[in-house]
Amino acid sequence: MKHLTSVAVLLLAAISLPSCELQTNTPDPPPPSATNHIVINEIFSLPLTNQNTFRWIEFYNPTGQTVDMNGWSLGFTTRKTSIITDTAGNFRNFEIDSVDKYYNVPIRDPIRPGGSLNVRPNEFLIIVNNEDRLENYTDYGPGEGPKLVPGDFIFVLDTVTVDSIRFEQYEFVFRPQDQLILRDTLGNVVDIFRYGGWPVPTPDTLAGGRSIGPLPEYQSYARFADAFDTNDAINDFYVTGVQIPLTRPIPRWLSQAYKQ
Repeated sequence: MKHLTSVAVLLLAAISLPSCELQTNTPDPPPPSATNHIVINEIFSLPLTNQNTFRWIEFYNPTGQTVDMNGWSLGFTTRKTSIITDTAGNFRNFEIDSVDKYYNVPIRDPIRPGGSLNVRPNEFLIIVNNEDRLENYTDYGPGEGPKLVPGDFIFVLDTVTVDSIRFEQYEFVFRPQDQLILRDTLGNVVDIFRYGGWPVPTPDTLAGGRSIGPLPEYQSYARFADAFDTNDAINDFYVTGVQIPLTRPIPRWLSQAYKQ
């Protein structure tokens, strides 16, 4: 049976206050987790039809070691496009794929492509397609770790040459039904998350089995605290505001407050 920690009770009380500001206290460090790998921790995505659409994904390091995620990849369904401006400053959009395809998209630090993207113990890596909307519409919880934003060309799929200038192409959109597969620099599967009723392959050749259901608008998929991991998304994640009432997406905080 799911239960709330004392920290979570305080959080719910803060959310119910009339003020629109979310008040949080720095939580005690989480206890050591039995999970010994980086996990996909929380996913938020508004549909493209929403006028304020934006999306983000959060990874969490429950291990006792700093992990360099530069050069890792996330496999998901997307399409190759380029969202760029030409040498005259005019907006240009080049569509490479006409349909969605499945890609393993590199995660890297664009400022230091050959450097490190370190996520320390109990820290997070957040990737967001629109930083302004993330900050305007979402409260940050007390947590640390890298944040990668657009303009950094986080998910690099390919390059195209326009007016003798090379541009990187990407599209950071989560589909209503998909599987997200996190791989390390050697291509090993580290974690997998299936959602929206994704059908489990037969035989299931990847870690991670049953899918969690569809995501309502303005909610997120959040992993239970302490990197709870049974390789079944339906067990490991909850939908904020639905399975646990009065909750909402809060990067670097919410999913660390609720236990399975």
